[in-house]
Amino acid sequence: MSEIFELDHDNTFVGDVTIPLPGKNKSKVLTLEFKWMGKQERLDYLKNVNGKDDLTALKEIVVGWENVKAEFNDENLEKLLDNYSNASLSIINYWISEGSKAKEKNS
Repeated sequence: MSEIFELDHDNTFVGDVTIPLPGKNKSKVLTLEFKWMGKQERLDYLKNVNGKDDLTALKEIVVGWENVKAEFNDENLEKLLDNYSNASLSIINYWISEGSKAKEKNS
């Protein structure tokens, strides 16, 4: 018998985001916990993200991290964004791509 398909799902999901290291041909992996959004909430977020500062935009989709030697809070998230200039774009792009994968799987 196949597994029961649940219409409801977890409110968050965890994913590994590759963060490029400035000036190097290397990257680091940051394991983040993301907020799950339904279709309309995702569209609203994407429609309104332009014009928001990076910290505000990320706080709406990221709810925690797993492999960082610091507590997840505004100050440390801001430190991440300050020290890794491409982090915000990498994180938002990952979140968008994960939502697209879910959409593709359900099409």
